[in-house]
Amino acid sequence: MPRRPAPSARHASTGARSRRRPEAGFSLIELMIALVVGAALLAIVVRMVAATLATYRSDEYLARLQENARYALEQIGFDGRMAGFSGCARAINNLLDTSSAAYEPSLYDLLPLNVGDPPRSISGWEYDDTGDGDDYAITTLDPAGVALNKWSDPGANSLVDDLQNLVVPGTDVLVLKHAEQVLSVGATGNTPANAASISLSGASGVNQNTLILVSDCQGSDLFQNRAANNADTLSRGSGGSPGNVATSTNLSHAYGPDMEIYTFTVVVYYIGRGASGEPALFRRSYARGGAGETQEIVEGVENLQVVYGEDTNDDSLADIYRPATQVVNWGDVVSLRVGLLLRTVESGRQENDTRTYNLLGTTITPRAEDARRHRRVFTTTIALRNRVG
Repeated sequence: MPRRPAPSARHASTGARSRRRPEAGFSLIELMIALVVGAALLAIVVRMVAATLATYRSDEYLARLQENARYALEQIGFDGRMAGFSGCARAINNLLDTSSAAYEPSLYDLLPLNVGDPPRSISGWEYDDTGDGDDYAITTLDPAGVALNKWSDPGANSLVDDLQNLVVPGTDVLVLKHAEQVLSVGATGNTPANAASISLSGASGVNQNTLILVSDCQGSDLFQNRAANNADTLSRGSGGSPGNVATSTNLSHAYGPDMEIYTFTVVVYYIGRGASGEPALFRRSYARGGAGETQEIVEGVENLQVVYGEDTNDDSLADIYRPATQVVNWGDVVSLRVGLLLRTVESGRQENDTRTYNLLGTTITPRAEDARRHRRVFTTTIALRNRVG
């Protein structure tokens, strides 16, 4: 059988070249279009991620702000509801030394305006031009050097010296007084009206200089304990700040062994400069007299406004709310409204805050340099349950 002749080398080479595919690739224009589209998609993704993170941070800031406000109002609310509590008795016989230089009437006075009114267990100071309908622009949050007469009460009394350089201008100050903790031990027997001390059934659990209220349903007496820490007696002897009247001044009446014995406190709420430099809500307690003990409650509280609900027709309901300077009779105050302006510690806003804030009728304008803070207004109404009924 004849063989097919093999293809010549020339024909083989030509066939191989004819079967080879041409090389493919991107043109310069296609590459540039791809880069532009890729960059645009990347920018969109980055922007979405950034917006998501910003929203997350904003929600976190606002949640923390709301929690701070809840805690602050809870603290004020507790002392507000307790204001005026004095055990079974309604009247309090004040045996503190009113002639002492350390005695601040605005803090320690309990004498009502009219006979039969409850003790003066609530009071406060209003900062000038921050009442209902006023506009207040915040220019500084530094309490140093602010004149005490910028604050006043119904008697035109200035803020007490003890709070000098502590209170941020433009903010109100609230004072609440009440019996606090009942002692776990009682009197061992009868206590005559002329007694200078009270014998207890065990260690008192209280320190020297603690304010003490002894009470039964006939009346109550307030004095500063001068016995040693944790002694088994309570003494109304000399010394201390503001100290006691002479023991020659009798208790309001003789007490039996069933007397109730409480620690007593005077608390002051105000806005000051916190440990971080931020404005903060402070609680200053005068439970041991002297210069008081200060506690920072929450940071980021930029302003505090308080108005007082007076009962003008003896139905135990507030008929009108007034700032401290316009209160006619503290004995008629049956509730109070508290407004707080809180801001975040971080500058987390994406745009400047140019709004004003209505705080119980006062229009507050924040500083321009703090325009990137988130802010919220929180208000509450507190019934003074020991004034009602």
